[in-house]
Amino acid sequence: KNELFGPILCVMKVENLEEAIDLVNGTPYGLTSGIESLSHQEVDYWKNKVKAGNLYANRSTTGAIVQRQPFGGIKASSFGFGMKAGGPNYIRQFINYNPDKISNSRIKTDFEAIYENHFKKEIDYSKIRGQHNIFRYQKAKKAIILIDEKTKKEDLEIVLLSCEAINLAFVIFSTYENHELDHKKINKNALNNLLREIDEDTILRSLIKSLPEPFMKECHKKNIHVYNRTPCSNGRFELLNYFKEQSLSINFHRYGNLMGETNL
Repeated sequence: KNELFGPILCVMKVENLEEAIDLVNGTPYGLTSGIESLSHQEVDYWKNKVKAGNLYANRSTTGAIVQRQPFGGIKASSFGFGMKAGGPNYIRQFINYNPDKISNSRIKTDFEAIYENHFKKEIDYSKIRGQHNIFRYQKAKKAIILIDEKTKKEDLEIVLLSCEAINLAFVIFSTYENHELDHKKINKNALNNLLREIDEDTILRSLIKSLPEPFMKECHKKNIHVYNRTPCSNGRFELLNYFKEQSLSINFHRYGNLMGETNL
């Protein structure tokens, strides 16, 4: 169960591509994955099922280039906020951006627009002849939102507007009884019980200023990132909390023959 960088070849026998993908996805890591196949159907099936940060088809699985193949993994192959090195969001994760306050209706409209025009797109920034280099986002399937009595109403509203804009299911856990919200009550010292509900497709969005150290250590052990930045009314920043990035590099030439295919 260790992730090793070195000239190690492991061979495992499987019955079909589906079983091979299940083996890949069954590991706690998800840095790179590759496939060699002349079947468009096989490549399409693989790229939409395999769970890794960088996917390579019909080419080597090393040598990521800035912008062309932004580099970084998911699951235990990721640390912290997780934006890819050499990608469009790498610098954004280090910026504390405080935009001017705007109305909730404006926030909702802006979030829906940036979701449709950016986060739902598959973009090839490089357009290299003979090679697709696609950058795309993968949305979480559920959000767990943590609040306490000190959570600002406007911060929670931004998070809820984010979930609404991208159609993301969520559950609110509160350390105090709030009669205005549909939520589940939880003791701050019992947050470890939440970890049973968190898998690789769940994001933990915390609006609690300070979480217990034992809980944070347990999250670290289980490779669970706590998204605890102050909510931002700029969707290009805020919506990053609810997506993972994925880079695909797919050769569509064979020995220089373009096989009748063109760039996206």
